[in-house]
Amino acid sequence: MSRVAVFSLTYPPFVGGAEVAIDQIARRLPQYAWTVFTARLRPDLPAREQIGAVTVVRVGRGTRWDKYRYPWLAMAAAAEVQVHAPFLLCWGMMGSWGGWAALKFKERFPQVPYVLSEQSGDSEAFIRRRTWFWARRYRQIYRRADAVSAISRYLADRAKRYGARQVTVVPNGVDGAHFSRAVPNVEREAWLRRLQLSGSESVVVTVSRLVAKNAVDDLIAAVAQLKGRGEMVTLVVAGTGQMEATLRRQAETLGIAPQVRFAGQVSHDQLPSLLSVAHVFCRPSRTEGFGNVFVEAMAAGLPVVATPVGGIPDFMEHERNGLLVAPDDPAMLSTALSRAINERFLRERLINSGRETARRYDWDHVARQMGDIFQSLARP
Repeated sequence: MSRVAVFSLTYPPFVGGAEVAIDQIARRLPQYAWTVFTARLRPDLPAREQIGAVTVVRVGRGTRWDKYRYPWLAMAAAAEVQVHAPFLLCWGMMGSWGGWAALKFKERFPQVPYVLSEQSGDSEAFIRRRTWFWARRYRQIYRRADAVSAISRYLADRAKRYGARQVTVVPNGVDGAHFSRAVPNVEREAWLRRLQLSGSESVVVTVSRLVAKNAVDDLIAAVAQLKGRGEMVTLVVAGTGQMEATLRRQAETLGIAPQVRFAGQVSHDQLPSLLSVAHVFCRPSRTEGFGNVFVEAMAAGLPVVATPVGGIPDFMEHERNGLLVAPDDPAMLSTALSRAINERFLRERLINSGRETARRYDWDHVARQMGDIFQSLARP
């Protein structure tokens, strides 16, 4: 069986769009044996385990410093395997830590094709601040790749600016059956109890890392503006991150702390149940690579409010399958939320068109596209 080395800084229990993509694609391409080399980051995590179709090898001591040693440790671990069980190709997840580790492996074993997947929604300014002191090396992550996949046209254009030669747009997918299923009442009621909701409130949910780019601060400000107009909306924030304390203080300062429920990290398996208590999904992103969670919310039958940044315009059209508002504009955002909650015919149109959109982003199709890329690079 052909073997693939995957380099990803994080892997479950740390989950984002990139990690979900690895899992879903690996499940659908059983002709490959998958090994993910990832950072350990927590001491309670095993150094090696099997998760679904993927063998997970964690490197480091289980501390936050593992991140900074990751490219060297991951390459060394993969090189040790390569000696006795060669890999058909290596796959770097994102043009930062994962891509750097894959580049180092490619330099050590130049005969092994190297695929880079660009998933990052970070802004250009953020990337420059993080890479200016190793800009030449950062560009090599793109230039030395034998093939690059990007989850949106926005990221494909960015990859080309960094020197990528062959770029294919392969969006992330959605597990339609998982998100469109009828959620049992017992699961919905469990979330209502956990969030201390009666079930009669108007609920807006966001699923976001609590970092600046996801603009949860704008969402809290918009909910406060709705309250000022006499519209009471409860905001459920699913996710964790460095801005959590700041966001909690903001809600208190604006006098809406009782209306904002911080749900913490919610697993991918639990998301459909959480979404079932909501009336609207919103993430007013400042930057976004693609945004799987928007399409997942569409599949779950929620109207979606977003911003036309990054890869979002690839799948969302204003007034057809979502409402688009300018970034950093809580006033405009509050109006859109009110419309998505209260305008019946608009809600129905957004929900129906959103479900149609979600059906186009099927993981089976995405896996076939990645499989075609892998096959094109496979050695005879």
